[in-house]
Amino acid sequence: SNNIWICGNGMLDNIYWQNNTAATNVKVQHFLPQIVGTNNLKGWALNDFFIDHSGNAWMATNDQGLFKFTVAPKNEIKSAEHFIGNDQSPYNLPNGAVFNLYEDRSGVIWIGTAKGLSKYNPSKSRFSTVQIPENAFPQNRHAVTALLADKQNRLWLGFDSDTLSIISSPAGAKFYKNEKVALSFSAAFNQVNVLYQSRAGDIYIGTLLRGLYMIPGTLKNIYDKQRWVHILADNYTGLPSNNIYTITEDKNGIIWLGTYKRVCCSDHALPKFQ
Repeated sequence: SNNIWICGNGMLDNIYWQNNTAATNVKVQHFLPQIVGTNNLKGWALNDFFIDHSGNAWMATNDQGLFKFTVAPKNEIKSAEHFIGNDQSPYNLPNGAVFNLYEDRSGVIWIGTAKGLSKYNPSKSRFSTVQIPENAFPQNRHAVTALLADKQNRLWLGFDSDTLSIISSPAGAKFYKNEKVALSFSAAFNQVNVLYQSRAGDIYIGTLLRGLYMIPGTLKNIYDKQRWVHILADNYTGLPSNNIYTITEDKNGIIWLGTYKRVCCSDHALPKFQ
C-alpha cells in the first residue's frame, strides 16, 4: 500500500501519503504507544519489523520478545499477542532477544534470536527450535543476527562475528552442507546486521563495521571472494556510514540502505550511492 514503516529505539512509525504524494500531505502514525503503553518508550529497542503474507504485523525487540498484531483500517491495533521467550519448552520462543524475522514461501516465520534459530508455524500456532549443526556457528556464539533463504534454497546465517554460514542441500543428497565464510581477514570484531537478495539475484551483506558486501547473482562460485564487491564509506562518498542496518529494493530496482547516519540508495547494479 506504499506505506513506509520505521522501527528503532523507542519507535514504530508508519509514514503515509494522504490523498496524494505532495510533501505537505505526509502523515506519521506512532504505533509503539498503542502496543506497549506510553511509559518508558525509550526503553524499547526494536530490531526488526515486517508484515507477513496474511497481513499480520511482527515486531522483534532486543530483550522483550516478539509481538504479533494486525492493523485495523483506522490504524488501530487489533489481536495483539506477546511472545516473551521461554527456553524451557521446545514449542515456545527460545529467547527474548529477537534480532531478525523472515517469512518463507510456505508462510513459516523464521526467527533469529540470541540462542539460535527458531521458526513459527502459523498452521500450528507454535514455535519450534531449528536444529542447526553446531559447526555452522562461530565458536561459542549462537546469536543469529541476520537471515536469508535465497533463490537456490540456501539458508544464509549472519552472526555477531565476522562470519557467515551458508547451509545447502545438494541435489539428491540426504544431508546438509555447511560452508563458513569469513568476511575479512581482520581479527577485529564485526557483525552481520542484514542479508538481502535482490530480484536480479545479487546478495547484499550489511555489516556493523565493514560496510556492504555485494555478491553478483551471475557469479558461479559464490565463495570466490575476489569477485565480491566491497563498498566502504571511505571509497564511496554516497555511503554515509559503514554501519548498515537494513536493505530493501523498490519496484524500480533501486536498492535502499538504512545506515547508522541516514538513508541512501543506488539505482545501479554496481553501487553508486546517493
